[in-house]
Amino acid sequence: MSEQATEARAIVAHGAGGAGADIVVATPGRLTAHLRGTPGFDLAALRFLVVDETDRLLRQACACSVFPC
Repeated sequence: MSEQATEARAIVAHGAGGAGADIVVATPGRLTAHLRGTPGFDLAALRFLVVDETDRLLRQACACSVFPC
């Protein structure tokens, strides 16, 4: 079983009690992967989202504004 599949099972099992996650820390790619591919992944109770690697995204956005992508 892949690391992401193991992670997905743990996330869904944790939220099975109905509470869901109120804090999520994830890279944009991993969050997107779970939103698209993890049945039962729910952000309804989300209070805080921490996006890891934001510094890299901001550097890319600045580069694209100076040099169009």
